[in-house]
Amino acid sequence: MDWVELADFLTLDLYLCREGAHQSPIDIKNVQDRNIPGLKLEGIVSDYSATPIRIINNGHTIHLNYNSGSKINWKNKTFELIQFHFHSPSEHTINKKHYDMEMHLVHKTQDHQFLVIGVLIKKGKYNSHIQKFWDRIPNMKNKEVSYQDDRFNIKNLLPTVKEYFYYSGSLTTPPCLENVSWFILKTPIEISSDQINYFQNFIDHNARPTQKLNDRVVTNVK
Repeated sequence: MDWVELADFLTLDLYLCREGAHQSPIDIKNVQDRNIPGLKLEGIVSDYSATPIRIINNGHTIHLNYNSGSKINWKNKTFELIQFHFHSPSEHTINKKHYDMEMHLVHKTQDHQFLVIGVLIKKGKYNSHIQKFWDRIPNMKNKEVSYQDDRFNIKNLLPTVKEYFYYSGSLTTPPCLENVSWFILKTPIEISSDQINYFQNFIDHNARPTQKLNDRVVTNVK
């Protein structure tokens, strides 16, 4: 099911998806170099804690829920990592180039503001950390399958270099809420072609098309 078909089946208000001026994903180009104080991913992600595998095949992505306790502080707010999921191909593009996949780490405050870290994924070496999830993708849809004794830490899936692009956007699925802080890591991770194909056996093309940048600025943070 592609993104447009998914939207047709949901009953949520789609007004922002149609009319919003600060939507995601975007094509990243013509970036501005500057420092953004207050969020250094190198140190923050080292504080992510381990969690049991809690996996859902919801028909439009493979989604893993994260136990409470892993948090990011940004603009004097605490964002808790609540889940991560995958898109194929990547939703964000770099100079109109898609990567093979993209992983989104979704964080939320208690007052429902969102921060998402996007991790680009390219075809390359076999990835044993991804395989832990792929081996447990359920065939039954919309039912969480929990492996309480099989723990992992999401930081093991992140690239060593954590420089990123920053911009303000939206959730990429309905209701497409805006004012989402996006951090797109510039260094992709690798998984094998067989692992990409395996994901696509379950989820075939779930990337929303890129949206207009309008008046926004994309910042290159080193």
